[in-house]
Amino acid sequence: MLCRVCRADLHKGSFTEQEYVRCLKAAVVGTCRECRKMANWKRKETAQKVMDAMFPVPPPPRMKTEDERWKTLTADEKRQDLIKRRPKAELLLCQALADQGVDFIPQAPIGCYFADILIPLHKLVVEVDGGYHGEQTQQLMDFRRSLFLKNSGYSIIRVKNEQVNHDAGGIALAIMNAADGRAKKKKRR
Repeated sequence: MLCRVCRADLHKGSFTEQEYVRCLKAAVVGTCRECRKMANWKRKETAQKVMDAMFPVPPPPRMKTEDERWKTLTADEKRQDLIKRRPKAELLLCQALADQGVDFIPQAPIGCYFADILIPLHKLVVEVDGGYHGEQTQQLMDFRRSLFLKNSGYSIIRVKNEQVNHDAGGIALAIMNAADGRAKKKKRR
């Protein structure tokens, strides 16, 4: 008996009686082992193509960029995120202010901005500026932020990271003096 597909002899050891009975049940009678393998492979490939067309697999979810993630956070979550990621100089200054007994709020939300350090008693905002604050676009954003804060009744003190790293205690004293000077001006009015 010859294979219907490739015309190979089915009785030369390539097709046993058990396989013949199994093929009868599966309706693939008259084909050799290699042709059956090829037919099964093509059936599976075709079935997979049909399944892919009927039920397309959605692409894996894209990871959110930092900007996209930031937009989905609430104000309190943003504040907590900023507190976790604040630079060493800001931490040093907060510690120095705490050592001086100053009540302050780190990363305080004011309008749509977050003040690095807010001393609410004196409406004083302390901004600790890193190296990127020298860039022109950042200076423009800092100007807009300062304008908003001043219009909201806050005074602003800007210090550089290097200054704080060099003398955090001295900067804390200068901030306290500025806060006291602001308080004296208010009393005179």
